[in-house]
Amino acid sequence: MRKILTTKYFRVTMALFLILGIFHFSFLWYVNHLIYDQTVSFADVNPSDTKKFLQENTKKVNEIIQNHPQIKPFIEIDAFDDDAKSWSNIFSQYSTGALVFDANNDGKLDVYFCQDGQNWTRPTDDNGVLGEEPRYQSNVLYINQGNDQNGLPQFAQLKHLAKTNNSYVKEELIVENYLFPRQTTSDSEKREARKSAVAIAVDINSDGRLDLLVGNIHESMLWSHEKTQRVLTQIVRPIGRQAKASKLPLSAQGSYFINYTPRHNIDDTCSSGRGEEHHGANSLFLNMGDKDNDGLPEWKDISREAGIEGQRSTLSFSVADIDLDGDLDIFEANIMDPDYWPGGSQHWAGSANQIYINQLAQTGKCVFVEKSQSMNVDGLYDSDNPMPSYYKLYRIPFLPIEYSIALGKSVPYKMQYLNINGKEAEHGQISWASVFQDVNSDGYPDIWVANDLGFLRLYMNKEGKSFEETKHLRSKQTGMWMTFSPGDFNNDLKEDLFAGNMGSGVLNLSIAIPDPREMFEPIISTNLIYQQIFYGHHDTTHALIDGSNYHLSLNNEVTHSKILPPDTSHLNNVRALNWGSKNNPPFIRDSLDAYEFAWGSTSFDLQNDGKLDLYYVGCLYGRGGGIFSVTGSGPGRLLVNLPSDKKGLHFVDLTAEHHAFNISELQYDKLNSHGYIYRKSPLQNWPKRDMVYSYDRSSWSVQGPEIQQKVANYDMIQLSENGRVAISSDLNGDGFLDLLIRNIGGYDSRSSQSVNLKFKVGNKEKVLPAHDYNYPTCTNFEPGTSRVFINKYSDNYWIKIALTDSSKTFNRHGIGAKVIINNKHLRVKRAGQGNFASNRFEDLHFGLGKMPATKIKIIWPDKKQTTQTLSLSSLKNGTLTISKTKGIIDWRKK
Repeated sequence: MRKILTTKYFRVTMALFLILGIFHFSFLWYVNHLIYDQTVSFADVNPSDTKKFLQENTKKVNEIIQNHPQIKPFIEIDAFDDDAKSWSNIFSQYSTGALVFDANNDGKLDVYFCQDGQNWTRPTDDNGVLGEEPRYQSNVLYINQGNDQNGLPQFAQLKHLAKTNNSYVKEELIVENYLFPRQTTSDSEKREARKSAVAIAVDINSDGRLDLLVGNIHESMLWSHEKTQRVLTQIVRPIGRQAKASKLPLSAQGSYFINYTPRHNIDDTCSSGRGEEHHGANSLFLNMGDKDNDGLPEWKDISREAGIEGQRSTLSFSVADIDLDGDLDIFEANIMDPDYWPGGSQHWAGSANQIYINQLAQTGKCVFVEKSQSMNVDGLYDSDNPMPSYYKLYRIPFLPIEYSIALGKSVPYKMQYLNINGKEAEHGQISWASVFQDVNSDGYPDIWVANDLGFLRLYMNKEGKSFEETKHLRSKQTGMWMTFSPGDFNNDLKEDLFAGNMGSGVLNLSIAIPDPREMFEPIISTNLIYQQIFYGHHDTTHALIDGSNYHLSLNNEVTHSKILPPDTSHLNNVRALNWGSKNNPPFIRDSLDAYEFAWGSTSFDLQNDGKLDLYYVGCLYGRGGGIFSVTGSGPGRLLVNLPSDKKGLHFVDLTAEHHAFNISELQYDKLNSHGYIYRKSPLQNWPKRDMVYSYDRSSWSVQGPEIQQKVANYDMIQLSENGRVAISSDLNGDGFLDLLIRNIGGYDSRSSQSVNLKFKVGNKEKVLPAHDYNYPTCTNFEPGTSRVFINKYSDNYWIKIALTDSSKTFNRHGIGAKVIINNKHLRVKRAGQGNFASNRFEDLHFGLGKMPATKIKIIWPDKKQTTQTLSLSSLKNGTLTISKTKGIIDWRKK
């Protein structure tokens, strides 16, 4: 009997083992097949919904245009010379900052460009051959020379104008920002300058002249260390093959460009005219006026004596009277030393932000004291402010990894810090942009900070003594925040806020799901995307925060372009979010959710109809997003704010109709007659026909177990320039705001005349191959352009408001003042607009529609929130100057 039972139990046991074994291996096969066997292949047929979608969208846009005032496209002008171009590239320079302001108090707006003064990018000749040395660069000031006979602005460069007068030349040239300034215009320009990223204008000492503060960054090379080199997720380029796992960047080609060793630059110093200074030290140039009356102001470098040099990589300044003591304070948003860029790493790197409190009101001297730590805005992680939780997949001990993947449990964890060459990264955040905004209307300016690979922060001002981090609409999830544009978009007299993020590209179905095997010890950037898709801990869509309640979104509807809608506005292009997760709000296709990557952004009244519109640009790592083409391409978007009888906003994408795409060589002459735009194809890295039309789409099939979805991405979007800066400003003084856009350059030309990049070996020219077969071949170097689009609207009324605080204060221009016209239109006086690396300082601009200005209300930035209300005599099309103590002191009609 025992033998029979033993045999029986043995058989049962073996059968169970067999069943479990079959289940186990079947389970492993299924999980691997489900997750890893998805492939992307070319499909000959476009998605079935595409044609219907475009027909419906075209009908909507045409109806809007019929009920809209006649559209008047921008006119692009060639306003600057070659020194205004960016002769650097993404590996050595993140930013190409720009500033619009009146440098010489002549009533015309001048333009200041930041450049890579430690540039190692070598330009190429007409045959694409690398030169022997880099193009030396310094910052450039262009003085407005007035309009030509066609009403178009003309600019002349400082260094050329200075040659006409030998007086005070040294003081005029100092804003070129060389480490050792030139003394005369004949001094060599082949000298090292600071790596400048951003500039801001403000009358810091209240003498009536605008001073110049420049933020500089460290000498660096992105992905220069093996710990930071990004491992590519599987990405499909609509013009190429599927990318495999490979690493950036130029390191494999570095011997042709530069031999660079990464290092921690925060504590490193260099010699300069100031003595020894830190890499990344700021420059504060005090405007001394124009003693020789040649139209060129003289400047004095007071960076060191003012105590504002600093030592970090700065991309954003914001200025306000934080403590309402009458003088102006400065917030500085910083990023890590770019050698430590952590996006491709498993470890973190950040930087401390700074806040400089002005002592002018207390001491009579323009001296600053840095108080970011005591005021709780440095963004550093410590025991009092611990690093917030990030998320990764939970690993079940002892079992094969497929069981953990099937469990799909996401758990919080804290990242360790990057250590390179024995130096640990700062325990801070990566802050690209900042802006002051009185969120709770108590008179004290609060501050928003846009952080990459992290959280959007709101610091509430506690009566000028400290700040307290405050929860808001987008507090719960990480993002990749880049830019701000404040403005009262819905005319409720509460200022809203556009916060630009990485955009919807990561949700495009043409991007393969990140490999979950990597999510147990994850690479930061890849893991954040994975967390967005599956668990809702991350959100890359843009935010429009309601000024009446910063916990709410300002509801918005967007009618997409009939010519070139965003890729994720198509139903089949968007990945289903958060399988089983309830963290993320739904993706709304007909809203800002569908829009692409944003760097520079600006809110402005395009038509002077009284409603704020929005323009933004951005590409992630090169023209058309470079290797991240679908993820990071932004062609430039002009979203026009329409009257709406619904709750919320209604935008329509009229970028094409206004000829405002940030795409070179684009032709619009067939837009109205044939319904498309077009351009010649790039001569390199474009395996299609020799023309590109706006209706061209590359279609892909995403194939997996029991599914097949078709994806269509617009080819034209992949021709975008690498946009960084967007500024709206009235450059020709006609009362209608124009656009200034800046792009970064690189060895990724999209020109129809581009050629392969070559180098010389002896007398022979050889083509430089891509360092990995997944990458496009390098082209000749093409500098980034600085583009000017002139607004041609002329019908509606407008008014500009110039403020002068004539009381006992050092805030002469009333920075922080809120101005309301006709109880309907709100603007806030700012120094620091919030948009990435971009600033302007000019009179407040109001579009009035067909109603002249009859009433004005000003809430001045003081502790009492002094309110001034004045009746106006139906003013329109001119500039009104108002004093805090004397009322109206000047009216200048155009």
